[in-house]
Amino acid sequence: PAPGKMSSQTAVEIASGSPIRSHSNHGDVVMHRCSEAAVSPFKSIWVGLCRHRTVFIRWFLEFFGAIWLAIESTSFFSTPVKNYTEGNHWLLLAALVAALCGALWRAREPLAVVVPLRHTNTEITIRFGDLFGAMGDHLVIPVNDGFDGALGAAVDPKSVHGQLIQKLYNGSQREFESACDKQLTKSTGVPSGRKDRKLSYSIGTTAAVPLDGRKGFLFALSRTDPTTHKAQSDVGTMWAALGGLWQCVRNHSNGHAVSLPLVGAGQSGVGVEPRHLLRLILLSILVATREREVSKRINIVLHP
Repeated sequence: PAPGKMSSQTAVEIASGSPIRSHSNHGDVVMHRCSEAAVSPFKSIWVGLCRHRTVFIRWFLEFFGAIWLAIESTSFFSTPVKNYTEGNHWLLLAALVAALCGALWRAREPLAVVVPLRHTNTEITIRFGDLFGAMGDHLVIPVNDGFDGALGAAVDPKSVHGQLIQKLYNGSQREFESACDKQLTKSTGVPSGRKDRKLSYSIGTTAAVPLDGRKGFLFALSRTDPTTHKAQSDVGTMWAALGGLWQCVRNHSNGHAVSLPLVGAGQSGVGVEPRHLLRLILLSILVATREREVSKRINIVLHP
C-alpha cells in the first residue's frame, strides 16, 4: 500500500478482527472488538470510489451481468416476460441503474471505527479524513530531532510536519522554530553538527505549542543526518518517541481529545507497512493508558 494509506477494512480488522496482545510482566494487554461509527453514506461512498477506481468498473459489470442473466433466464421460460423484455429500453436503463447502485454500495467504506479500551475511560477512534480539519482537538505532529522549520531538504512540504508549518505558521520558518524553542529546554539539547539548527533533542522530546486555543504536540520521531538532512527512524525509535509523546499529552492536554496521523508512514523512514504502524500506535496507547490515563479520546486520522 502507498505510504500512509490503508483501506477501512484493514483498519477494522486490525482494531477488531484479532485481539492485540502484548505479552509482558503485566499480563496480556487486550483490545476488544470495536463498533463502526455512524458516518455520512455519501461521503463513505465517495471515499470508496477514490480508493477503488480500478475495480469499480468490474463490480459494475458483475452486477449488470447478474441482473441481465436473471432477466434472460426468466424470459427463456416465460413467454409473457420475453414479450415484455424484448425492445424494452426502460428495462435496460433500469438494469444499468441497479448495477450502478450495487457497485456504489459495494465500493462504500466505513470512515471511522470506535475502539473502547477495556477497564479505562479512553476511547480511540480510527477514521479517514483531514488531520487539520479536526476542529477543537489537540494535534499530534511528528517532527525531526531538530524541530526544523525550513521547508525543503529538512522538512518535506507534503509531510504532516510541512503541512503544519504551511497551514498554521504561514510557511514561516522563523515563527515555527520560535514557537518550538519557547517550549524546549535548551539545556537538554546536544550539538547537532548542523549550521542552521545547532541543537538536536532526544527522541520522544515533545514541545506543546499553542495553536489557536488548542495545542500542537510536536514530538521528535526521527534523527536528522547533519549532512544530507535525511530523517532516519526505526521501530524501536518510534516506540521510544511515542512513549515520550504520551507522557507530555497526559501532562498538558487536560484530558481533551487529541488527533494524530498514521505516525511513521511519511518521511521518517521507519520502513514498516501501514497496518503494522497502526498496531504499534494502538499498542503504545494501551501501554501508556495502563500506567495512567492519557486522554479520554484519541483520534487516529488516516489519509483517505
